Amino acid sequence: MRAGQGVILEGVNFISIDSKVRLTGQAPSTVSRAVDAFVFGDLDTPLTDSQNQPIRDCRVHDRITFVVPADLPPAVYSVQVAVPNVSGFPILGDPIVSNSQFIRVAPSPTSRFRIASETLAASQETSPASFGSDEVRVRIRAYPIIASLMDLTLGDEQAFHSPEFEDVDSGDVRQMQAVLFEQSSPIDGLVMTIMGFEIDSEKAYREQINSFTDAFLHYLKITLAGIAAAISAGAFAVGVKDLLKFALSHPIILAIAATVVLVVILILAAWAPADLLIEDALGFTLSDLDALTNTDLPLPEVAPYVSQQGIKVKATPLEKVPTQYRERREYVSDEEDSRYEIVLRYNRVA
Repeated sequence: MRAGQGVILEGVNFISIDSKVRLTGQAPSTVSRAVDAFVFGDLDTPLTDSQNQPIRDCRVHDRITFVVPADLPPAVYSVQVAVPNVSGFPILGDPIVSNSQFIRVAPSPTSRFRIASETLAASQETSPASFGSDEVRVRIRAYPIIASLMDLTLGDEQAFHSPEFEDVDSGDVRQMQAVLFEQSSPIDGLVMTIMGFEIDSEKAYREQINSFTDAFLHYLKITLAGIAAAISAGAFAVGVKDLLKFALSHPIILAIAATVVLVVILILAAWAPADLLIEDALGFTLSDLDALTNTDLPLPEVAPYVSQQGIKVKATPLEKVPTQYRERREYVSDEEDSRYEIVLRYNRVA
């Protein structure tokens, strides 16, 4: 649900009109709120049953309504009703607190995000260094993902092709300032791939790497449809759109990102005269991007992983300030004996 929406809770023994609703953010969120609420007592269930015994169980349907605060940061929250103890039984405590239910607050559909690169650094050039400096090219692709009830749609590609970084030696840092993804309309998520190559022939690389674009997008869309079909055929009680927003976001998004990388790598291996230095697949839901740029949440814990082609990837958070998060992503190739780094910046712009 979205901040600003109303919620109805049903339960037993909402015995005071001064009851409140407690919202407690689940890790990593540390946000907590006590929200004013409106109590509607059960006017239909009788006070006693046929044996003249008081009805105090789940046959009672008291209701309480509240509005999710408009400024509540997106996260998972536990929901508890806190009722002032007007029962006359001090042993029940004051207030009397209900069991917990859970809601996920999603970002506003008007939220907009941007991802940019800052620098490319060569901590260690390819070996042996005596063969000369590295000639490096970086290609980054970003694709918004839009989910309908039972389908996934791939948005328009946003691509960055770096200039050739010539004569790169160990310790060199090159400026690579570029907007990699600019959100201009509502999305449910995005995938982004980062690939870097040490190249021998710029002309051959450029011609061959660009020649497969149409085929690549064609097969990617087929794979995307297959992922959506597999989700729909599974034992899920909700649609693809809800899964992306509220549940299995990372497995779905990262499966799409991994598909993008795999297709590119397979075609490159056959066509392009280049050695792979950098390989990375990133996937985000809108909630993920909001969490990265939200100072109410701590810096993320990012686990290192090994890419499909054996590149060791490690992300290190650098800073989080209001509406901005920066990280350094490190790429180690044992085959090329190289270590490269890229600094990325994530911004919430609306």
